[in-house]
Amino acid sequence: MTTHHADSSGHPSFPTGGIARFAARMPRYARLAWHLARDPDVPAVRRAVVIAAAAYLVSPIDAVPGFIPVIGQLDDLVVIVAGIYLALAGLGVDARRAHLERVGMSDLDYDADMVTLREAGVWAGDRATALAMDVSSAAGRRAASAFGGLVRGVRERVGGRTTG
Repeated sequence: MTTHHADSSGHPSFPTGGIARFAARMPRYARLAWHLARDPDVPAVRRAVVIAAAAYLVSPIDAVPGFIPVIGQLDDLVVIVAGIYLALAGLGVDARRAHLERVGMSDLDYDADMVTLREAGVWAGDRATALAMDVSSAAGRRAASAFGGLVRGVRERVGGRTTG
């Protein structure tokens, strides 16, 4: 069961501690991806996904630009971890565990990182939704103000006319 922590406003809080632990394990994930991509026991399609995820990381083309704080980096993490997840899911329990142990990780480390990424995704979704609401609200106020000014201008012009 995943527990989502909330800040004082009720929004999900960013999993800072979990992300720090995950970031510290990134070199291990890089080695894990390398081993999975080269393991003939991993089905070819799943190996190709790991390779494609690694290529995405080094590609200058990005779904979410890196200059967007936090979310711009989260998408890179999600892509590589999704590739690793898919490759590990194609293995039996013992082979999966052996791959993790080979890079100095345990099932608990991996599972904790998956929970952290889910929590970070919930946080990112909440932040994006809040931003979209703020932008649409501001746009709505601006449009209403502009429309109100237009109506006042028309009334003034129509009201100032003389009939004759």
